Amino acid sequence: MGLRPFVYLEMAATDSASVITAEAAAQVKARGLRLAGIRVRREASKEGDEQATRIITNLKDTEPEALFSEAYLNKNGIPPEERHLTAFRDALAEL
Repeated sequence: MGLRPFVYLEMAATDSASVITAEAAAQVKARGLRLAGIRVRREASKEGDEQATRIITNLKDTEPEALFSEAYLNKNGIPPEERHLTAFRDALAEL
């Protein structure tokens, strides 16, 4: 009959919102549907509350490798391996 129903998507954030919405729009179009809207929702985490209450340190009082290690741990949930630290040190030496 040529009908193309509208769909509204609510998606969990697994990547940046622009990437998710572009991929979702392409998938909807490929299936012959029409997109009514997309909402990308991010889960509230307990880490976010903890990070919000963290004391801010002056940048001059920090060590680059310590910042890298903390960021790696926050992103991946595990501390960086020696190979990661070595790559970071090599990149830092090029500056």
